[in-house]
Amino acid sequence: MIRRRILATLVATAGMLVTAPSAFASHSSTSIWAGKWLTSTGTLRLSVIPPQQLAAYKTAANASVLFNRLPCKSGPQLYAGSYGTAQGDQGIVVACGTGSLLNARFLSNGRFAGAAGSFRLTISTKTPLGFSGTYSEDSGGSGPYTGTWERHIKGDSGETRVATHPYDGPFEVRALFYAFTQTTTPPSDAGKCPSGRPASITSGQIIGRRLENGDIQGSGNVTDTPHRSRCRVPHIPIVVTDIDLSVIAPGRTLRAVLTVRIGSKAGSSVHRPGDCLTGTVGRIVILRDDTTKGTNGYRGDRIEIGPWEAPCTAHRHVITNAVSSIPARGAKSTWVISDILCPSQSGGGQSSRNCT
Repeated sequence: MIRRRILATLVATAGMLVTAPSAFASHSSTSIWAGKWLTSTGTLRLSVIPPQQLAAYKTAANASVLFNRLPCKSGPQLYAGSYGTAQGDQGIVVACGTGSLLNARFLSNGRFAGAAGSFRLTISTKTPLGFSGTYSEDSGGSGPYTGTWERHIKGDSGETRVATHPYDGPFEVRALFYAFTQTTTPPSDAGKCPSGRPASITSGQIIGRRLENGDIQGSGNVTDTPHRSRCRVPHIPIVVTDIDLSVIAPGRTLRAVLTVRIGSKAGSSVHRPGDCLTGTVGRIVILRDDTTKGTNGYRGDRIEIGPWEAPCTAHRHVITNAVSSIPARGAKSTWVISDILCPSQSGGGQSSRNCT
């Protein structure tokens, strides 16, 4: 599902069925197309469209490209989801069919944004469960498309999502924070800084992404500025190496756990010997919670920086919107703004409401 200019690459590889993991999860759903598939071009994720959500797909801004062009709008099985390719494209899918045949429309919102087309698939193997078929681009390209079922995705068969569960799709997490009320471990600076953990301002930002193909991107920084200006300022750049997202309350309370390491620009010159060395691995937990409100007037968001797998006492913090009653962004205030954004399956853009 890519444009003609890389069609040759796709055709060269599309005939090869993707090798499945050594052990497949059991596919017990009567909605046989529901779940995550490993395909000849990347991945395909499909979930049953609940009856109460069907109207949204019929009236979506992209309905003329997607839902309206399905040949079997009445099902009996209706699905929506997403795809990703090894060439770096991604997009949304709306599909209909039976227990053995699937007709789908796709629309890129990634590398080839706006490119659209169709695919027609049939179940070709049962052990492991696999499909074969063809894709055709509206612009004229076409080719074979094969896949092997990997596992169920939470809620893919239409059950109500009530308990905390992992989110399997692509998403982006952003956190911006400023805390007047923190402490740090500054360098000794020939006695200019006090011992222990003096009062400091902690500030910075973190951005992380999980792409449709599973790739992780992200970076950020954490700066601790001691209240005594003669102290040097401990600072670390952050490199995000992995992210997991949990849905606590769909679209409302979301928790991202980031595995990070300290980037190469960090140095012992602004930390005490052995503290916060380059390459140190740690964890950052970001909570977005619009079900509560902090004492500073912002949402009940939270960020926890650390723990670290090696000493990094200068940058170990928990920042919430309940630390201070000073209005957010005011003098000497403490605040955190967290956003966790997931793409819409119906082409409505990114929003926390899509993280279900």
